[in-house]
Amino acid sequence: MSKDIIFIAGLSGAGKTTTLSFCEDLGFHTVSNLPVSLYEDFLKHKSSVDQEFQKTAILLDLVNNETIDKDIEFIRSQESATLIFLDCNAETLLKRYSETRRPHPKFKKKLDLTLEDTIRREKEELYALKIASDLVIDTTNMNLNQLKVKLKKSIEEDIGVLKASNLKVNFLSFGFKYGAPITCDLIFDLRFLPNPHYIDNLREKNGTNQAVKNFVLELEETKKFLIKVSDLLNFLIASFQKEGRAYLNIGIGCTGGKHRSVAIAEKLVNMFDMENCTFSVEHREL
Repeated sequence: MSKDIIFIAGLSGAGKTTTLSFCEDLGFHTVSNLPVSLYEDFLKHKSSVDQEFQKTAILLDLVNNETIDKDIEFIRSQESATLIFLDCNAETLLKRYSETRRPHPKFKKKLDLTLEDTIRREKEELYALKIASDLVIDTTNMNLNQLKVKLKKSIEEDIGVLKASNLKVNFLSFGFKYGAPITCDLIFDLRFLPNPHYIDNLREKNGTNQAVKNFVLELEETKKFLIKVSDLLNFLIASFQKEGRAYLNIGIGCTGGKHRSVAIAEKLVNMFDMENCTFSVEHREL
């Protein structure tokens, strides 16, 4: 059975907010810190407008330790739901709070003398929830990318929800004389190719014109470049997908951004057809 609801819980500082944000990147409607008393009403609303909330991720707000058993019972009664618990050891949590200088959200003046007391108490209070979880992720030795890879694999394979949102790949042609775009993740420089600007009948045309395309694409240097860059981009795009990247911007530059870069960006956008990827092209100088 496909699980279309994800409940997110765990220790403060273990990665709950990061997990919720990543679910949003994967196309989930996200709800942060919804009081438990409102869960039932929200899920009824979800079922009545299912298209809008087809996939929902909810960051749990469990503030009352006295009702946690009842909360767990309600969560476990949702057949289409999965409970993810983010765990972490106390030493790492102390280091994270020391680095960020943020106060612990569960600190209680009457109960805790130190940050260590707060972390220990929260671990004890949430132990029953951890045991009841479908998936426990220990982020102690994980960086952000490793957590995203783990979540992506779990959400797509173990939990069985719909596939993740597409990786959006955009090719941007530009002219170096006007400055390289700062938004690009990768940039390819085509100024090693002969420039159509110096050919009288091509100078006033641009790379969308068939005559310019023919000139640029029939060059032996272009053919070799396309073979090599195609191999590289097939590898890189698949790697970025695995990492959970949402966008990849690829700059294709020449001197003025009118001829070579435009023609090759137009060619590249039509060379790729990969699952869970959408490809687009823009021409900055046109």
